[in-house]
Amino acid sequence: MDELAAREFALKILKRVEQGAYADKMLESLLPQSRLSDTDKALVRELVLGVTKWRRRLDWILKVYLVKGPDRLNPWIRNILRLGIYQIVFLDRIPPWAAVDEAVKLAEKYGHEGTKRLVNGVLRRVAREGDNVKYPNVKRDPAIYLSVYYSHPLWTVRRWIERYGVAETVKLCEFNNANPKVFIRTNSLKTTPERLIGQLEAEGIEARPNQLLVDFLELESAEGLFKTRCFLEGHFQVQDPGAGVAALLRDNEKSRTNPRSRQTETASQNPSGEHEKVGRANYSN
Repeated sequence: MDELAAREFALKILKRVEQGAYADKMLESLLPQSRLSDTDKALVRELVLGVTKWRRRLDWILKVYLVKGPDRLNPWIRNILRLGIYQIVFLDRIPPWAAVDEAVKLAEKYGHEGTKRLVNGVLRRVAREGDNVKYPNVKRDPAIYLSVYYSHPLWTVRRWIERYGVAETVKLCEFNNANPKVFIRTNSLKTTPERLIGQLEAEGIEARPNQLLVDFLELESAEGLFKTRCFLEGHFQVQDPGAGVAALLRDNEKSRTNPRSRQTETASQNPSGEHEKVGRANYSN
């Protein structure tokens, strides 16, 4: 894993995004051509999409620690600082010292001794004091506060507040900022959800059980998923849990109207009878 190479790759994309390119299109076109590992590609995707999503908040933090503000900076250094702050504030799995160190290396390459010291000083202060950053006064103007803190366009936030009120606007902003999850459904003829979690973990992909449907698993990202051995061997398919709920309701209706039809269908789908709970809802929670 070469985290410096991943951060530099992300930096180059972010500079082009700042010039008007679309982050998702850039990732879609450039990542498959790179020699980065799947783990590094996942980091690039996280950094590019994360910095793009939270740029208003990141730039507010920069304004707190920069006398002249981020707009006066060289674009390379501005985006290096955004990358560093994003990792410090939002990514718990990356130690702050690592984010600072890698950012300083990039500043040395894309700037000069002065900008290197600037990046080092700003990011060290954010790492020490970031939890105490003062955001716009929420009582004075809730729209400005929510726009900065949740990194949403001010006009959008004002419109939502007018229509739905402040509390509902907070929920809308939080929903918008939530990372979309990937869901897969276990092929019960080849494996079990528990076994599939272990198989995916062995190939570097973290999965956890779905709280409602026992044969569904949740993933934070699909990066590298379709290169795994368990995918190539047909141990799962990507499917939204909504489709599973629909199938469950349909099957329950069949069972209610004709119990024998459900027994026959279950037997034909799974003649061994080993995974009889697969496809049923998990109501234990």
